[in-house]
Amino acid sequence: MRLRPAPIAALLSIAVFSLLATFSGGQASARGIIVLPQQAGAMAIGGVAPDKCKTSGGVKVLPCKLTFTQSNYQLSVTVSGPGVVRSKVKGCAGIATFSYFDYGIWYITSTSTPGKCSATFTAYDASKNKVGTATLKITSTF
Repeated sequence: MRLRPAPIAALLSIAVFSLLATFSGGQASARGIIVLPQQAGAMAIGGVAPDKCKTSGGVKVLPCKLTFTQSNYQLSVTVSGPGVVRSKVKGCAGIATFSYFDYGIWYITSTSTPGKCSATFTAYDASKNKVGTATLKITSTF
C-alpha cells in the first residue's frame, strides 16, 4: 500500500507534537497546541522569569514578569482564574503592545522604547462579571 504525502505529513506532525509534549511534561491537543503543566509558568525561559505576582480574585497571569531584548521581542502570557472566559489589559503604552490569541493567551510585543512598566489584566466570567485582576511587570532593554 502506498501512502500519499498529505497523510504522511499529518502523521509526522502528530508524532512531533506528541514527542514535544512528552519531553516537556505536557499533553498534545488535537489542535496541535502543546498544553504544559501548571508548573511550567514558574520556569525561567528566555526573557521569562518567575516572580511574586500581584493578583486578586484568584486571577493569575503566568508568567508575571517579562524582559524584552532585541533578540527576544515577542513573548506570551496566560490569564486564568476561576470561571475566567475573557480578559482586558491596560498599561504599558509605548513599551509593549498586546494581542489576544485564544484560551486566555496574550501575545506581547516590545516596541523599540526601553523602560519598565506594569500592565493590569482584568478578567471576566461568562456573565461579564469581573472576577479579579493580575499584574504583569515588563522590562524592555532596547
